[in-house]
Amino acid sequence: MRRDEIEKSRSSTETLRNYVYNNGLCLNPDHYDAKKRKIEHMAAPEFDTDAVNKSYVERTLRDKRNEIEESCEMIRRDMGKVQRNVEEIQRLIRDVTARMKNVVTNATLEKSFETTGRDMIVRALRDTQKDISNAVEKVRNNVEEVSKSVSALSMKVSNEIQHDVTDLRQQMHNIATKEMLETNEIQRGVTDLRQQMNNMVTKETLEKSFKTTGRDIIVRALQDMQKDNISNDVEKVRNNVEKVSKSVRAYTNLHVSNEIHRDVTARRCSHVKIAAPTRFKIGDPVRISKFKTIFEKGYTSNWSTEIFYTVKTQRMNPATYLLKDYQGKPIAGRFYERQLQRVSNPDVYLVEKILRKRGNKVYVKWLGQFT
Repeated sequence: MRRDEIEKSRSSTETLRNYVYNNGLCLNPDHYDAKKRKIEHMAAPEFDTDAVNKSYVERTLRDKRNEIEESCEMIRRDMGKVQRNVEEIQRLIRDVTARMKNVVTNATLEKSFETTGRDMIVRALRDTQKDISNAVEKVRNNVEEVSKSVSALSMKVSNEIQHDVTDLRQQMHNIATKEMLETNEIQRGVTDLRQQMNNMVTKETLEKSFKTTGRDIIVRALQDMQKDNISNDVEKVRNNVEKVSKSVRAYTNLHVSNEIHRDVTARRCSHVKIAAPTRFKIGDPVRISKFKTIFEKGYTSNWSTEIFYTVKTQRMNPATYLLKDYQGKPIAGRFYERQLQRVSNPDVYLVEKILRKRGNKVYVKWLGQFT
């Protein structure tokens, strides 16, 4: 029964650990509730799963950047509207001026001077001019106010961005400084413990121990410590010797294998015959040898009637050639020099039959030509 109560209390403490009610922080992100408080008012994170971590900072910066971009877009739209209004007013001013010029012509002035309403026209023109000047002055004032408000808003936005970035940088610096201080504190504690252990066996302690009745115990303990140190030193020396011997063995094996590979490769390459200069050049006209069996008659031609041209030379041992026909189509396969014969007169063709005669002239059909 007692064991069950202990287990229940332990589980309840584990569930309530790092969980604070009433707008506090907790390890579980689903239960986080800070009521939109600013990030500088929160506690420094202790674990990566806390509310204040890298993703939360990046999300805050992203939201702030989106708000700034939206405000800038609204300002840009307002400036566009103001500019369009100014252009509309300028266009109206030009139209009014043109109308005034069209109204006040020489004929109209002569008629107005002849009539009794000359003073009325002059007064009306003056009033119109005053109204136009007042409208232009109002537009100019509105443009100046809008430009001032835009500059003030941009300055305010830039100051807020700078302030938020400075606060975030300071918080990240505080987190890093806290971790560094904790690490330094741990290292300092370890160093102090090591120094205390080293200072335990000092000269004064040894003198007091020799004066007391436990001198034999201390001597035996020192001997055991010396044996342990000597055995540790011997083990370290043995390990170092083994490492050095392994490295020397690996180096000698690699060096010997490289020398053997170099000798074998040089011996193998020394018997390789270097390819001789090619017999035919690119573009040379050649004929291909015909394959004959042992029962084929020998009085027939051993070379093809059709003339081919070399396209590419393969520098092999022996060399091979790629060919094409008179239409420029490539020939499948490669041919050795022994299978080719240079043609001294590539423009000479065989006559298949004489089609027509006229005096000393004849009309012939070449061998292999399609009719």
